[in-house]
Amino acid sequence: MLLQEYFELWTKQDEAVVYRTKNGYLAVKRARRGNDIYQFILRSKLRLLSYYLQGRSALLITLTSPSIQQREAWEGINMHFKKLLVSIRRHYEVEYIRYLEASEEAMPVLKALLIFDKRVSIAVLRTDVKVERVKDLEKAIMRIGSLDVRTLAHLWIFRKPAFTASRGLNRILHSVKTEPPGTFVGIYPMNAILPVKKPGQKDGQWVHELIDMPRPVYFEQRV
Repeated sequence: MLLQEYFELWTKQDEAVVYRTKNGYLAVKRARRGNDIYQFILRSKLRLLSYYLQGRSALLITLTSPSIQQREAWEGINMHFKKLLVSIRRHYEVEYIRYLEASEEAMPVLKALLIFDKRVSIAVLRTDVKVERVKDLEKAIMRIGSLDVRTLAHLWIFRKPAFTASRGLNRILHSVKTEPPGTFVGIYPMNAILPVKKPGQKDGQWVHELIDMPRPVYFEQRV
């Protein structure tokens, strides 16, 4: 519980990325794991994948780590998936979207959507792997964007991404590029941004036009 509380406090410490533009300065709220910008970016990527994968056949597999040591389990569980993937690729061409969830005991549970061009037999998988046929692939993909706080906190502490995808799907994700709005200046806490944003802008907006460059903020250290 302490980890989750610390994670939620960290997530709420809003920061902004400041750019210099032709018209002055622009501050863009920075994505932090779990905040609204992070969720928007994550779900946008998942929507792109779900659109591209329409009509494909998919299986959902679930793996757990044999290790009883938490750190060892979180750091090593992907190797079990890679071994399984090698055996599957001997029979089929497959793309995948892989993600982790945290169990109630804070141990990793690896889930992967195996995506095929045609319907495949479940028998190709090992008997010790939990597997189910996916009826609604779009729903299964978008579910990754709704991970609970316990999972997000453990992904954060063990430096794991929200999801990883196979090379073919990564090419789809990387084909969509956004250019920065100007020259990068720096990253500032939000309380340095608010005093210099243009009047009339509502709090909670992701982008702020600034009337001046933010000043450094110094925090009082309390014992």
